[in-house]
Amino acid sequence: MVFSERLLCEIKKYVLPAIERVGGAPVIIKLIEGAQDIGVLLAESVKAAEAIIELLQSQKQNVLIQKFVSENKGKG
Repeated sequence: MVFSERLLCEIKKYVLPAIERVGGAPVIIKLIEGAQDIGVLLAESVKAAEAIIELLQSQKQNVLIQKFVSENKGKG
């Protein structure tokens, strides 16, 4: 996996614009307090991302949204 543009989302009303800003789904959602791969989630749709972020924010967790970029498998 390769990660690109990041956007910090602390307030629920900024979730959709943040997802749009990084290019839409799929997105990687990371807990700010996480370590390495702990607290890293892949949301394959905007609805999934909204649900994940809403749940995490209800638990007072701040998240980082990143565009998911799949690896180029064998193409030069």
